[in-house]
Amino acid sequence: MVAIEPSGSFYSESGENGAVDFDGLYKEHYIKVYRHIVYITGNVQAAEDISQEVFMRLYRNPPEHGNVAAWLFKVANNLAYNHMRDEKTRGAKEPAISVGEEDKVISIEDVAIRNQEIREIRRALALLPDI
Repeated sequence: MVAIEPSGSFYSESGENGAVDFDGLYKEHYIKVYRHIVYITGNVQAAEDISQEVFMRLYRNPPEHGNVAAWLFKVANNLAYNHMRDEKTRGAKEPAISVGEEDKVISIEDVAIRNQEIREIRRALALLPDI
């Protein structure tokens, strides 16, 4: 059991010597917070990372009041929307970098056609008399 040291009215209600059972809070709220973030972001990997950050913030800087669930969901919302904003910004920059990159990609069909044309040209050149 990991206990968070007391530092506010939130801790007076719970645990031994006013400490909070962080493991218990994690087990009780993690899946709810995780599902909420998946719902917002639509991204499972991002939700895992954001959920971890939410509980790291709870561990480092717990709320001063007793409504932990509300605090967790508020932090989760803020982090999820920050993530989406960052992704939107990153997405806006990526097309500017890759403009015209599609033209540089050669398909396998084009390579096969070109190789066939090269073979035909070589056969035709081989049939020409030497000068």
